Amino acid sequence: MFPTLHFLQCAASTLSPVQRRQIASLCMDAFGEDPWSQYAFMRQAVHVCLLDGQDMLAHALYTTRQLQLDQHPPVKAAYVEYVTTSPARRGQGLASRLLAGMLQQLVAQGFELAALVPEDSDFYARLGWQTWPGILQIRQQGQLMATPDDDMMLYPLTPACSQLLRQASTGSTMTADWREGELW
Repeated sequence: MFPTLHFLQCAASTLSPVQRRQIASLCMDAFGEDPWSQYAFMRQAVHVCLLDGQDMLAHALYTTRQLQLDQHPPVKAAYVEYVTTSPARRGQGLASRLLAGMLQQLVAQGFELAALVPEDSDFYARLGWQTWPGILQIRQQGQLMATPDDDMMLYPLTPACSQLLRQASTGSTMTADWREGELW
């Protein structure tokens, strides 16, 4: 259907000016903001794009975070944000294809878990993402702060994380370190 589609994965610092403008345009259309206007941690993001020649059709980015489920050791997580598709190409499965390719790359890079705060939880559930049933909390300066207004979806990338998620309940906790801006 799309014989020239290809993936691009690269650090924010290596994107070309044209690619940065394309990402900004996609994100402005979908979210009313672009990643470049956001927080310092975005400079460490890895961008994953689905391109048709030079045309950017879909985009997501991830940053590395340590997530701790209950009292288990922290896991290396890819925190996914800014998942979007070109308005003219929505409904064609491009975001699904982008996420599937990204998850394969994350496994190859040694990530144990992918996490995101969903705009459309039904979309992610259809792709196998699981809603976190428990309590979310942020660690800052040795203190824990619950974030009850946030919802998280997870995609286990290892058998060990799959097992941890199967055991999770409404009393389970997931903790991440504080970051500037949006905590989750």
